[in-house]
Amino acid sequence: MGQQFEFDLVFGLPRKDLDQDAILDALFEAGCEDAVVGLGARGLVGLAFTRSGDSAEEVIAVATKTAQSALPEGTILIEVK
Repeated sequence: MGQQFEFDLVFGLPRKDLDQDAILDALFEAGCEDAVVGLGARGLVGLAFTRSGDSAEEVIAVATKTAQSALPEGTILIEVK
């Protein structure tokens, strides 16, 4: 199973008036049900993960791809912590 990695992803949304419930539902349905999601800052979505894998790079890449597939087109990754 590998090591456990804790990391945060911060995404910038293309619009600040998006439906927060729809974003939460889309993230859950895409496979980010294990993330703690933060929507407190308008126009930003933060996701905190603890995931297992062989390398941090691999785990972060998969989580990023999964989250971006659920978020609106035009969403950009701003930060990985």
